[in-house]
Amino acid sequence: MKMRTQEELPVEEQKKEFAERLNKLLADEYVLMNKTSTCLFKSSSPAFQKVPQIVYEELKKNVQEILAMLKRKKLNALISINDILSNTRLNNNIDFSSKASLFSILINDHSSIANNIDKDLSKGKAGSDLELRKLFETIKKRHQLIEEKLNDYFTWAFKTYTRKSA
Repeated sequence: MKMRTQEELPVEEQKKEFAERLNKLLADEYVLMNKTSTCLFKSSSPAFQKVPQIVYEELKKNVQEILAMLKRKKLNALISINDILSNTRLNNNIDFSSKASLFSILINDHSSIANNIDKDLSKGKAGSDLELRKLFETIKKRHQLIEEKLNDYFTWAFKTYTRKSA
């Protein structure tokens, strides 16, 4: 029996692969949105709240675009919290002991999502679908920019508050 190449995969198998990749990304985005909103609620400083609010809005955009792609391709989206939590590639355990740990978790998660997108695009047919590739690349760039902004903000805040307490 001859093994089929990726190009020979039936349409239904390709759709299943696309749905799997999009739903994993959707789960990651939802979990990160939840962490970011928790970060917002845990913060008492208006200056600190602004950064997570901007990040939250970007994540919301990502979720909306992933859901739109699933709809355009006539694929099913994850609908339950259990489905989301079982499909996410992010760690669901959050250390709320300090703002510093919250920021480091958010920074690591944005980096992790960008790396996972690279992996998703390099295997299977997902990377060969131009519309899917464009969406994944756009979301990856957003996460890289957010990671950079969070790092800059965290460095600035650390220096500012360290000077004040000295």
